[in-house]
Amino acid sequence: MRVSSEPQGSVGILGEAPAASPVDAASIPADLLQGRAEQEKRATPLEPFFDLVFVFAITQVSGYVSAAPSWDRLAQGLAILAVLWFGWSGYAWLGNTADAEEEHLRLMLIGAMGAMLVTSLAVPHAFGRYGLIFGVGYFAVRSFHLATYAYVARSEHDEQLGRVVARLGTTMMPAAASWRSSASGACAAPTPPSRC
Repeated sequence: MRVSSEPQGSVGILGEAPAASPVDAASIPADLLQGRAEQEKRATPLEPFFDLVFVFAITQVSGYVSAAPSWDRLAQGLAILAVLWFGWSGYAWLGNTADAEEEHLRLMLIGAMGAMLVTSLAVPHAFGRYGLIFGVGYFAVRSFHLATYAYVARSEHDEQLGRVVARLGTTMMPAAASWRSSASGACAAPTPPSRC
C-alpha cells in the first residue's frame, strides 16, 4: 500500500491552494528544455583494461604506505595517489570525448597504458631509487594524453578543443616534468637503502 505525504486536493495552512513551482515550464523555450541529445556509449574492451593498470598503480601505493607506516610515507603516498588520480581522470574525460575504437586512438591508448604500467612498477620507490623512472613514466602518460586530445581536436576540426589542449599543456607538462626533475636528485646524497 502506497502512502502519500500529501493527500489529494490538499490545501495550504491558510486554506489556499499550494503554491506553484517558481519556474513554470510553459514560460521556458522548448529548445532550452531539451538537453543535448547524447547517444549511449559503451566501454570498449580496451577501456576497462586501461583502468586496471591504474588500479594496479593504486594497489602499489597502498603497498608502499603499509610497508613502513609513517606520517612521511602517508604524505608521500597521498602525493603519488593525487598524481595517479589526476592522470586517470584526464583519461576518463578523454574516453567520454573520443571514440577509443578508432585505430590511431587505440594505439595511443596502448602506448599510454604501457607508460602507466612502468609508472606503476616504480611506485614503491617513487621517492627513492626509481623516482626518475616514475617521473619519466608519468611524463610519458601525460604526453600521450595531450597528444591524443590534440589528435581528436584536429580530426574533429574542433578549434575550441585545440585551444583547451594547448592551455592544458602549459600546466600539465611542467608539472609532470617537475616530478621527473625533483625525483632524479632524491637519492643523490648517501642515504640508507631503505629510503631509496
